[in-house]
Amino acid sequence: MFEHTFIGLDVHAVNVVGHALNPATGEISNHTMASDPALVLEWLGRFTPPLKVVYESGPSGFVLARYLRAAGINCVVAASSKLLRAPGDRIKTDRRDARVLAEM
Repeated sequence: MFEHTFIGLDVHAVNVVGHALNPATGEISNHTMASDPALVLEWLGRFTPPLKVVYESGPSGFVLARYLRAAGINCVVAASSKLLRAPGDRIKTDRRDARVLAEM
């Protein structure tokens, strides 16, 4: 079976919070790093390919997506207004946002 590692990123100007989920092994990893595409790519290098990465669109733009795609990583920028949220899900933390994206 062809399995991916799913990664959600909560991207901000100062930092990026990542949440990785490998459904085959059950491995979960969380990491906070500076908002530098090279550091994000370095963290992603810890996981067995293929990877599927997603982050919400916002003021950070598409710089990170272009950088990751140039490195051969499947990266999607999702419109935050189109993401489904559970009713009553009002607790917002960077780690939780990254987890929700990885689990989509």
